[in-house]
Amino acid sequence: MHPLSLLVAALPLLRQSNGEVPPDPSAAAVEGALMAFGNAFPDIQAAAIADVEARVLKLSDLALLQLRKEALAGDEPLPRVATPFHAPETFTGDEARRTRLVRRPADSDGPDYADKRGKFLPWFNDPPFAASVEWDFGANRAVAMAPAVAPYGRLWNALNGYAPDSDRITAHLLAKFDFEGKQDAVATFFAHAYCDLNGRVYPDITLYDAWASGSGMDMPDVDTIAFARTVLNDHSYVAPLPADARRQRLYTSISDAFLAWFQYRVWIEGAAWLFLNPDADIFREGHEPMRRRLLHLFGQERGDVAKIAARLAAFGTRDRFIEEVDRAIAADPAPERTIARFTEPRAAERWAIARAAHAALRERQLLGD
Repeated sequence: MHPLSLLVAALPLLRQSNGEVPPDPSAAAVEGALMAFGNAFPDIQAAAIADVEARVLKLSDLALLQLRKEALAGDEPLPRVATPFHAPETFTGDEARRTRLVRRPADSDGPDYADKRGKFLPWFNDPPFAASVEWDFGANRAVAMAPAVAPYGRLWNALNGYAPDSDRITAHLLAKFDFEGKQDAVATFFAHAYCDLNGRVYPDITLYDAWASGSGMDMPDVDTIAFARTVLNDHSYVAPLPADARRQRLYTSISDAFLAWFQYRVWIEGAAWLFLNPDADIFREGHEPMRRRLLHLFGQERGDVAKIAARLAAFGTRDRFIEEVDRAIAADPAPERTIARFTEPRAAERWAIARAAHAALRERQLLGD
């Protein structure tokens, strides 16, 4: 579903009844406003987005904005200059020197990069809103991937009901929801950039993206040995790795570790993203049932972040979470009502944010509805 259509789809339930309030715009009008904003001069963009966010922040009683205050009061994200990659000289020293293997960034405009993007679909793992801050599951901290979200992304967020600094809010939630320290080394390994057999580095594509795509990939000795050393603490592997049963066992260890990490991350990251937007299109095929389970948990705990975090940690594993929540849903005489206890107030908040953005854009003649 197009992200802009999510709020429009809810109109029959949430349309304002005050005749003096302008009607909610159509999806086409919102898309037109975004286009007009994107084509405006930088000074006009800066003034418009400042107006939009000032109006949103006046809605101080919204739970999302209270959560934003808590998030901004926490530690500042640490800057990340570039996506790290496993260095040949560190993990395959003698072989790297013999073959003169050096890893260098691939041409971002070249056919190799386009091919890898199309194959590994890294945007499937992006948050459902514009962001410059993300949660580093390995280091257990928020990191800034860029100085700030661009004005277009900030407006897109507001029009889709996301509060300013939703990336900081998400990092704040994940600081509470991410409980499994045993996954830290695996998370760090898969957060490294994907590199091909020729030493080309793809900074916008991580090993996590490549593996999560299910497309299949070549695993260079550099990365394979890096896994053995940094995750398994096994320094016995030396390049070039012979094509034997021992290498296959190492490949199997990597595959098993990724699957466990993928299942954990989809569960915990999904919880944070759905907490902001229960309708967010975030799940791959086969994982969509997680939405109802998480939203039922949120409804049970009435959106209390601390209680939700405690429940997630108490489950311990995703499988146990699925088992116990499914049991709770089956025993609930009105599970949809429990879910609505969380989702309906959140939808109202998201509409309040979007309508504040509509008002600012109308006043500046950027919303032609």
